[in-house]
Amino acid sequence: MKELKFFAAGLVGLALLAGFSSCSDDDEETGDTINTEAVFTNGWPKSAPGIRSITRNAEGLVTAMETEESDVTFEYHNIKTRADGEAYVLMTVGYMGEKEYEAKLTLNGKGFVTRAEGTEYIEDYTDPDNWSFGYNSDGQLNYVHHVSTDEDEETRITYSGGDITKVVETDNEGDGGYTFNFSYTSDKVTTPIENKGGIMLYDGIFEVDLDQMDVLYFAGLLGKATKHLPVSEYAPDEDYTYRFEWGVNNAGLPEWVWIDGYREYFEW
Repeated sequence: MKELKFFAAGLVGLALLAGFSSCSDDDEETGDTINTEAVFTNGWPKSAPGIRSITRNAEGLVTAMETEESDVTFEYHNIKTRADGEAYVLMTVGYMGEKEYEAKLTLNGKGFVTRAEGTEYIEDYTDPDNWSFGYNSDGQLNYVHHVSTDEDEETRITYSGGDITKVVETDNEGDGGYTFNFSYTSDKVTTPIENKGGIMLYDGIFEVDLDQMDVLYFAGLLGKATKHLPVSEYAPDEDYTYRFEWGVNNAGLPEWVWIDGYREYFEW
């Protein structure tokens, strides 16, 4: 039931952002630097499932992406320059020259996004769309709060030994929620597969509903990866299991992943 991930993205006033709570172990509230080597320690991917291309500048910062549905750009304001003024990243999503979405991204001291103040452009009107993110002491994403006109959703991510073992999604509007459990070994995979490529498919595998924010991980802005690659997901609420298979090259980097009957590819 992968369709559980695709909830309609609604919108709400910016004032609701002040009510977000966080599960972050990182006390550094804002940052003006990004360590481009912290996330992809063995090289940055050129493409990934859902992302056709990733462009980086001379400083190693991701400036543009082409996804299957849109073009994304990133503008860095007072990042790595330590210039006077607020440090933030402006993300713009568009298609054929038309702006569809824009978000001002606030970073913590490790260079990961903690808040996103977004605006969705729909025909002749705009709507705000707001996010809050938290991280554990290892710099891994462990909390997401998304508030919009028709959505108030929290996601809490549990780790063990550097790997995600459980994701709990809660609908604060009273429509319940979902729990997902993840494993890194199976009858076929008796030894966990090291995640040398730093790959994280939050939406495609881990059931973390990120909408427009999903591309942030491959911009190096959404924390660090799990230590290993997951091989199965179990949803106790629906009593179903998904299994994942990985094709890894001689360098230990994934070239493809099999998800729900489809093979998705990576390029390095």
